[in-house]
Amino acid sequence: EGIEYEATIAFLVNGRWSMESEVSRPVCIGTKKLPGLPDKPKEPRLTVLSEQSGQMRVRWQPITTVPALTGCTVRFRPVGERAWQYVHPTSWNLIEKDEGFVPAPAAEVNVVGLEPGVRYEAMVAFKNKMGQGPFSTSSEPACIGRPVQKLIRCTYCYNDYDLQHSDYTRDPDAYWCPLCRFKHMDPFNAVVEPYGMLLCHIVVRPNINFSLDLPELKAWRKEDQSIFMRVVKMDSDNCAQMWPKRCHFEANGAEVFLIKEPEEGHVRRDVPMNISAGLKPGLNTISITIEDPYPAGYVISLVRTQTMNAQQIAAQTPACNEEQAKARVMTLLADTWATPVDNEEEEEITCVISNKLKLRCPLSFERVDIPVRGDECMHLQCFGLGAYLESNMKMRALNNRWTCPVCNTGLRPHDLRVDGYVQKVLSETPDRIEEVLIM
Repeated sequence: EGIEYEATIAFLVNGRWSMESEVSRPVCIGTKKLPGLPDKPKEPRLTVLSEQSGQMRVRWQPITTVPALTGCTVRFRPVGERAWQYVHPTSWNLIEKDEGFVPAPAAEVNVVGLEPGVRYEAMVAFKNKMGQGPFSTSSEPACIGRPVQKLIRCTYCYNDYDLQHSDYTRDPDAYWCPLCRFKHMDPFNAVVEPYGMLLCHIVVRPNINFSLDLPELKAWRKEDQSIFMRVVKMDSDNCAQMWPKRCHFEANGAEVFLIKEPEEGHVRRDVPMNISAGLKPGLNTISITIEDPYPAGYVISLVRTQTMNAQQIAAQTPACNEEQAKARVMTLLADTWATPVDNEEEEEITCVISNKLKLRCPLSFERVDIPVRGDECMHLQCFGLGAYLESNMKMRALNNRWTCPVCNTGLRPHDLRVDGYVQKVLSETPDRIEEVLIM
């Protein structure tokens, strides 16, 4: 198909051939292929040949090109690695540089020396006399034996999480698994418990296709519930929404949204995408296409959420009773006082930092109503619970939310504490008092 053919004929008369006819008019099956580089191949297939010797077979489907194919370049790597290796055309070993191609008309090659427990993927590109064409998309991963687990403990839920092919290079004592990060990403759209996590997937290939059955979607909509797609980077220690360079989401053959690469000189504001309107009750066919230099570094999720307002979140904020809060204040102040040594003349206690407790909120600049601070914050001053929640709700940049207005550390609603000691101080001081001195 795509190649023009022509013919001539000759007759055999009394044992002798006549002269050949003139060449026929050229005829092509399908659309005529013009001379050029080979097209992008279909993705190859991997097959495990031998677990003992560590062999896999890469098989691809040849295509018709003009000029004809001369060979195929095969590259190979463990899933999650950034660098590709190449298959040597004669030894079948993996090498760092491209040193040749598998000559046509071969449609497969065996790869040797592979490690068990590691998932591998492959790409192929065709060559002809005009050069090499583009590489195919990566194959479905294949593994010799069972994949080796890479477990790490989540410091929030205390469960072990399998990193699979991805890497985490930050402090393991600060690791949050993707499930916990997705659940705490946007408190104003809280994940419904216990079955609100509809999908959580570490990206392996740039094309993700699956079915999603939503028989109760109509009932969820009546309860003001939505379905969001959220994405995080695995090698990160925060809950920030991070889209790949480009992301295309289709449901039932129709586009739901498209995340484009930001224009040069512009910063893209990454927020989760509400996909509820693009879904239907019952079975949905989902297709997600990712374009990024390193798609394996992302984790995607589909979550069912319930809309929450500031008042509802405030009602869930735990309190620290007066005695505990007072003990915390004393502990903080104990580290800020120093007593002179015996040979000094003055035996006064000297305050290293201020022990003044401000009663005005740094956000609203009004007297604090419900005083809160972070459970791990190391400062005396509190701020208004309502002002803090309202200011974050109005902030359009999702990834800039939830920062303590006093010490600028990350502070999400589940870490807030209503301070019982500061509440008592507020109740016992006139409204005109803006700060008190703690002795």
